[in-house]
Amino acid sequence: MTSRHREILAAYTAVVDGREAHEVGADELIDGITKAIPDADPEEIADALAVAIDRKQREADHLRQFVRLAQATGCPEDEPVIPWLLERGLVERDANGDYVAVKAGPRPH
Repeated sequence: MTSRHREILAAYTAVVDGREAHEVGADELIDGITKAIPDADPEEIADALAVAIDRKQREADHLRQFVRLAQATGCPEDEPVIPWLLERGLVERDANGDYVAVKAGPRPH
């Protein structure tokens, strides 16, 4: 994600302002972003939003995998998934601070 994408997404967040994204009309969204960033063109805005949507979709897919892993390892329904997996050594944080599944097999020391 480029710094320009981040700038556009910051403007998007300001326009949405706590509402659900589907509650904001496309015209309001584009108008709000172009007021905040006058030199942003619609194609550039669409590209930045597509990048953000793709990233959110990958995050959602990742979380669904963690839920399935937790269910498969006996995690109670009322138990938080990530702590459950962390306690069992099934996930860890990567260099970016994101949670990732631990690969099967011997662990390096």
